[in-house]
Amino acid sequence: LEDIQENTISLKEASGKEVLRVKLVQTFLQEFEKYYEILKRREFSSVLKEWKLYSHTLGKKIEVNIGEKVVTGEAIDINESGALILKKEDGELIEIISGTII
Repeated sequence: LEDIQENTISLKEASGKEVLRVKLVQTFLQEFEKYYEILKRREFSSVLKEWKLYSHTLGKKIEVNIGEKVVTGEAIDINESGALILKKEDGELIEIISGTII
């Protein structure tokens, strides 16, 4: 629970504006349904393309905590499985399925 508290922020703090909860939930459900329909048609590539477009991580040097170790490198891609591809300083490419960017 302490780890979560360190990394939390309210939507108001993040956006600088009041967030209407009903409108937020309504918009979320509309977007969720849109992407659900796309994925039902097995058109993951269009979702992946948009994901990469809006990613704030790709192209940046990052540190990722993956369990008991921290890996450093450049986030260079997201693959078809949704894993982050990290290029380490020695040139090795690693696939990160789960971790925390620190």
